[in-house]
Amino acid sequence: MSRDPLVTGTGVRRSVAAAPLWAGLRLVVIDTETIQPPDQPHRLVSLGVVTCRDARITGTWSTLVNAGFPVDDKTAEVHGLSGDVLADAPSFGSVADTLLAHLQPRDGETVVFVAHQAGFDVGVLRRELAAVGRALPELPVLDTIGRLPAHLEVRPDGRSLDKLLVALGEPANPAPHDAVQDALATARATLALLARAADAGHEDLPALLAEVGAPTTATVKETGPGRRRGAAPAPALPDRHIAGHAQLLGRRAGQRGLTAWRAAVLECAHLRCGYLDGRVVAADRPANELLDVLTGVLDDVTAAGDIAAAATLVGAMLPLLAALPPVKRSYKTAAPMHFDTAWGARLDALGRCSSRDACPACRRDEPCPLDLWRWHLARAALSDLTDKTALGFLRTNSSGAGTGVYQRWTSNGHQALADEAVWRVHGFWRELGQPARATQLAGYAWRAGCRHPRIAEAHAAAIAAPGRAPDLAAAEAICATAQATRAESTAPGWRVLATRADLVAGRQARLATLAATVLDKNGNAVPKPRHHPVAPRRTRPLRFGRLA
Repeated sequence: MSRDPLVTGTGVRRSVAAAPLWAGLRLVVIDTETIQPPDQPHRLVSLGVVTCRDARITGTWSTLVNAGFPVDDKTAEVHGLSGDVLADAPSFGSVADTLLAHLQPRDGETVVFVAHQAGFDVGVLRRELAAVGRALPELPVLDTIGRLPAHLEVRPDGRSLDKLLVALGEPANPAPHDAVQDALATARATLALLARAADAGHEDLPALLAEVGAPTTATVKETGPGRRRGAAPAPALPDRHIAGHAQLLGRRAGQRGLTAWRAAVLECAHLRCGYLDGRVVAADRPANELLDVLTGVLDDVTAAGDIAAAATLVGAMLPLLAALPPVKRSYKTAAPMHFDTAWGARLDALGRCSSRDACPACRRDEPCPLDLWRWHLARAALSDLTDKTALGFLRTNSSGAGTGVYQRWTSNGHQALADEAVWRVHGFWRELGQPARATQLAGYAWRAGCRHPRIAEAHAAAIAAPGRAPDLAAAEAICATAQATRAESTAPGWRVLATRADLVAGRQARLATLAATVLDKNGNAVPKPRHHPVAPRRTRPLRFGRLA
């Protein structure tokens, strides 16, 4: 931590001129994560709120929200919030009062609503509050994607939050699409902007916002979610290439037609074309034939080290991988195992898309297909899952508990695929209404060496459930051990694991405040008495005298 008294806890340097600007001012920085059910507007599923006073971050609050709608797999891949994670979350109506308390001015202070692309967050909160009979108070809005940065001579190379942080010399957001982390990153950017405003002589933030034409929460125009996190812009596609997508691969196409289609697929990969998925789906040929052509193209681009092209191709191949025949008795020659053997090491060695050269999924701020293909392969391998095959994959009772097909796959070099498959079995038991068996499975898989983020999260949740200090410490160690294996993965399970780690850390902090420094004879902390002192004394005089 810096010893400079003018440096805040966020790393933003305060100038002496900042005091007048912050007098009586409180910023409420908000970020929302949403889902979009069919024929419905975006619904809130996660809310992060950060409070700033006196040029520093003074508080954070976050909550998950059960919107009452199922979460589709594609959306869950973006922010890691599946229906299972949100099942026990509170409804928005039960947290609305807490949100409004953050936005309510107190003691004559000025509250400013802050967000990156505020029109989206304000629109979501307007609808959610209206649905429970409440209203968003009218507050001035500081939108970090608005006119204020340019007014202060800050011109990021793009409209994303990451680009703004770079332009301000701030660290990047460590966990995009996590509501509280996004809000913290937006708060850091805002503090850096206001430090520049104070140095330029501004002493009244509402007046500065009015000067740049900033709206209020009542007048801000609602916008869509957009690309808010720093994804690379989509490259321009030549008209000739777009027109070529109208030429479909028919069932009767000969070798010449197949060769032309292969060349078109390779062109899509080089152009990072977002329409390649549609070109593959529209091809009227057997799935195994299409997969042979695509793997041939994939061989070309991986040999050239073209990461974004490989990710574009793998994204188009995911439905074909999920449709491979399941693993039967001869698992060594099964199609999923064969693909994992042929491509696992090569795809893992490629790395991941960069912000300057990204595949279509990464440009949409979705997990990279290079992090998803094994999950689709595992679904194919266990597509005929039954009680018997699930028990055989990793037994959870009797003398053979902790053994099964999982060990056979891992011993034959398919560790990552086996980890994805065990998560598939875990979901099977939960869907079957046997959560205890799913919990046992997660424990045995963890002890067998599985470091899949969702298995680690499930195991850590079970270990932390009693709430005792040793249990929480063990759960924290599980999360940390799994997170150390993440590398560059963008798989959504890592966000779920990070959320669990934060929950465990919060419970540990709360438990520490209840423990005294006095230890018993066994070295355990003696809990502080709550509300009941050891030697209670009267606080009011006796109404009647004592009898002699």
